[in-house]
Amino acid sequence: MLLPVVLILLLELALRLIGYGYPTSFFLKSGDVYIENQDFTRRYFPPGLARSPQPLVLKARKPEGTCRIFVFGESAAMGDPEPAFGFARILEVLLRERFGKPVEVVNVAVTAINSHVIRRIAGDCKGLDGDLWMIYMGNNEVVGPFGAGTVFGKQVPSRAFINLTLAFKATRVGQLLSALVRPKASATWQGMEMFLNQQVRYNDPRMAKVYAHFERNLRDIINAAGTRVILSTVAVNLEGCPPFASVAAPEEESAEAQFRKGNFEKARDLDTLRFRADSRINDIIRATAKDLGTGSIDPAPRTRAEHFYEHVHFRFEGNYLIARMLADETLHLLPQFGSVTNGWISQQRCDELLAYTEWDQFQVVDEMVKRLELPPFTNQSGHAERMQRLKNLRAKLESGLTPENHDRWIQTYTAAIAGTPKDWVLHENFARLLQHIGDATGAEREWRALTELLPHSAAAWYGLGNVLDAIGKTGEAFDCFRKALSLKPGAVEARNGLGLTLASQGRTAEAAKEYRAALRDKPDFAEARVNLGLALAKEGKLTDAMNEYRTALRANSNSAAAHMNLANALAVQNSPDALPHYAEVLRLKPDFAQAYYLYGMELIKRGESAQAIPSLQRAVQLESNLVDAHFNLGVALAKQKRFAESLPEFEATLRLDPNNATARKYLEQARARQ
Repeated sequence: MLLPVVLILLLELALRLIGYGYPTSFFLKSGDVYIENQDFTRRYFPPGLARSPQPLVLKARKPEGTCRIFVFGESAAMGDPEPAFGFARILEVLLRERFGKPVEVVNVAVTAINSHVIRRIAGDCKGLDGDLWMIYMGNNEVVGPFGAGTVFGKQVPSRAFINLTLAFKATRVGQLLSALVRPKASATWQGMEMFLNQQVRYNDPRMAKVYAHFERNLRDIINAAGTRVILSTVAVNLEGCPPFASVAAPEEESAEAQFRKGNFEKARDLDTLRFRADSRINDIIRATAKDLGTGSIDPAPRTRAEHFYEHVHFRFEGNYLIARMLADETLHLLPQFGSVTNGWISQQRCDELLAYTEWDQFQVVDEMVKRLELPPFTNQSGHAERMQRLKNLRAKLESGLTPENHDRWIQTYTAAIAGTPKDWVLHENFARLLQHIGDATGAEREWRALTELLPHSAAAWYGLGNVLDAIGKTGEAFDCFRKALSLKPGAVEARNGLGLTLASQGRTAEAAKEYRAALRDKPDFAEARVNLGLALAKEGKLTDAMNEYRTALRANSNSAAAHMNLANALAVQNSPDALPHYAEVLRLKPDFAQAYYLYGMELIKRGESAQAIPSLQRAVQLESNLVDAHFNLGVALAKQKRFAESLPEFEATLRLDPNNATARKYLEQARARQ
């Protein structure tokens, strides 16, 4: 019996020596700091579905006088859809301004996990000098790992099986065997749509086990804390979120019927797609807090539909409400931080300190519109009306994204960063904003600051490489993408960026190789698919290129780049199918001048000059230096005998291209005919 054990130990040692496998702790030591382990959740999810923690850098020894708080939970606690404005970030600002002392709120929440995973994170946080732990979890107990409706593996096994499985996968031998038995193709993350066939009724026998696991895990987390703890009930959208699925059953057991009656809590509890913490989960949280004597808050009864974007994720107002409740309880539990003379700052002041500009608000709302256009949201009653309200909000925010507001946004970010210069989140968001408004120099500065604050972050190096490539610093960009890939070999965005730098150097075949490598890791990566199509088109393989564009659209029907390049390819083939794809580009990117121009030219090709005129006019309005657009607009107007209107277009053509003899000839003819 000893020989097999020795052989396994030798194999384990050999695998570690050659660097096979991944670490399983939540934190990794890097000098005198801890950083997040991007591979942490690989033990709990199939390949391709693992979720990543937010980047963090934590001093191994807590700085003197600093209040360190850990926040545990799932996507709502992480701050999804934009963690930069989640309640953990707002809480840090509230406490910092009130205490007048350094405050670290360490957000160790991760999307799609549940108490089985959080229990392990808590074990890794033990001994890291936390003054307070905050626990906000319960939405994913059914659909998360080891839940009754999970798609990530075995459903509701015993705790002994869970512990044995996780211990096995913590070894390199276990990771090797798992890799050998798993499917060769990685699964693709598809959000909540993945769970459509995993309905679980309220009286399913497995639910008793779910609740028992949750209560046991919750107690284990609290016992691991070794410090003060705040438990929070889980707030969910009741009246503003109809059931995701409702079984055909007697009316008292039908979630949809209960919702129509206004029995919103019962409707939530009967919902068979269990994405929201139910009454029993919150009862367990309240009873545990009382039994173990922890601090507690109960936001569940205080939240309303307007605090949420959809079923569980908060708008800024909802995050501020949770943060204020946690802040009040923190003040009660941590009297050692001295006398407090300041009051709580307002929500508006939190906006300013976190740089929550109209541009940031638009990004968040735009993301939520995209999510809610997919199942299971599309299956909910009243979906069309809710979507229209959200789209109206997006349109309102979009109307304010004008150059006149750029300076104000820049001032907001500059002031926020001046107050907390080491806040990497502010630098990252500021870099994205500056890229959006065309300030490449400023964006490069902010991305460089981010790589200094988060030198271990592949995303930071990718962001810097992206902006460097855009401004022609191809060599530096190439090095940044290589750095990102060395930090995270599976960083498909960085591999795609590497392909772009190679393509810009004319190394098309090498670029295509990088795109294909990215697509092996992420087959639905539409951007890499489009870039591969462009590389194939450059090699003269137009049919293959068009197949890639169509595949990209199957992965993401809202890919403007895929529509645009497919339209261009179809136009070369003189196909009438080009027009609807150009129209889709204009729907997705209504400020894309080149698309208006090409759409107009395609209409002219079809003999529809009159219909082309508005598109060409819009093109030159958006981008006044489009010489070909001015010229062809002038020609189209002249064909309609609108000579007076055609004159300024020919004159603009000649201003931009003084040697254009054809434009000069048309100008003279238009003057004569006028």
